[in-house]
Amino acid sequence: MAKMHPGFATRCDVHHTLAACGCLAGSWTPWRAVRGLKSAPIEGEHELFGFVRTEPNAVVAPIHPKAMPVILTTAAEVDLWLAADAPKALELQRPLPDDALRIVASGEKEDRAAVLV
Repeated sequence: MAKMHPGFATRCDVHHTLAACGCLAGSWTPWRAVRGLKSAPIEGEHELFGFVRTEPNAVVAPIHPKAMPVILTTAAEVDLWLAADAPKALELQRPLPDDALRIVASGEKEDRAAVLV
């Protein structure tokens, strides 16, 4: 079995700090196999990525009752996720406090690409 590597991903506006936007805890591992369509298979080594999930907090549960991503909110948490042994790093697998997230939009999704056609 391949060794799993901790990692993180973030999507932040450049004006936000790490603490304001957070990072998603995850892992990556190389994988050697054939992937893609049967008509155009891609053989070789590929990188697989995955995000760590936890039970949802009260803000996320009405939208997605099954799980939410583990969100790291400080530089210390990111450092711990990247450098600690697995049992210590997995202590970060917890939902954010309810007051750490807020809903910024709700309602039906509008496909703006269809409007432009």
